[in-house]
Amino acid sequence: MFTPFCYIVSYATDQGVDPTTAFYILAVLNLASVFGRIAPAHIADAFGRFALLVPCACLAGVSSLVLWTTAHSLAQLMTYAALYGLFSGAFNALIVPCIAQISDIREIGMRIGLLYSIISFPYVHIARALELVEHSADTRYEPA
Repeated sequence: MFTPFCYIVSYATDQGVDPTTAFYILAVLNLASVFGRIAPAHIADAFGRFALLVPCACLAGVSSLVLWTTAHSLAQLMTYAALYGLFSGAFNALIVPCIAQISDIREIGMRIGLLYSIISFPYVHIARALELVEHSADTRYEPA
């Protein structure tokens, strides 16, 4: 969920993007995330929270698997940043209302904390995998 936010600038500079321009990729990612947090919240009122959460989560994952792994130019990285920012922002905006919808009022805080605890474990392993790749390929991806 937050791994691209940490590593996109370092990845872009490794792909040959000018370091001053690479920070604009992070800005595009954050800007798209803002739109992704606002727009889907209004759309979810019409279509349902879960009906919108599932496609947004899937599209965020697919965009990382397909677009980020094949992005080697500034245009490709900007496209990835815009799409991932939009869909990950929607996920972040919709997950808490979805948990609240299925929970008793006394359990909302516990369930949200449990959710974020559970989804944090894969990201720890993703960061570790990036470190292992870094050591094996003499490439250094550093958090922004």
